[in-house]
Amino acid sequence: TMQITPHSFSRSKEEIHIYLIYKDKEQCRSIKLSKIQSVTILDKPAYFEVKDEELVKKMQKYGVQFSYFYNEQPIIVRLNSHGKLLYKRMYIHRPIPDQVADDMYTFRCSNQQVIMYFTRFGGDVEIISPDYAKQALYDFHNAYIKHNPKN
Repeated sequence: TMQITPHSFSRSKEEIHIYLIYKDKEQCRSIKLSKIQSVTILDKPAYFEVKDEELVKKMQKYGVQFSYFYNEQPIIVRLNSHGKLLYKRMYIHRPIPDQVADDMYTFRCSNQQVIMYFTRFGGDVEIISPDYAKQALYDFHNAYIKHNPKN
């Protein structure tokens, strides 16, 4: 059970699912509509601040199925030629770049989406910034190596 303030409904980019965008005590989030079992309407006023509306627009633009946070930094990645080919071929949950300059791609979407997407690229991607995104990708691959030392 959770108490939320509903905002709107939105489809995933691939139009596979419909999500409810809502605000809880902390921030705006989304939930797959099929996961909602029952609803009780409360007689309380609802409001969304400017930062909430900006985050909702970002969710709707880039993919409502991912987690977003108010102060996410853009992620800049470098793709080699094979990485560019993989990026063109793997379209499910592919993040939308806001800027592309040669081998450098800048993403302002969900940081979770970018990190999850590029874990499949191995050495064909390099996260340039921010440092926490670099570390997340490193930790992912390092955990795999620790659990699969013969690969």
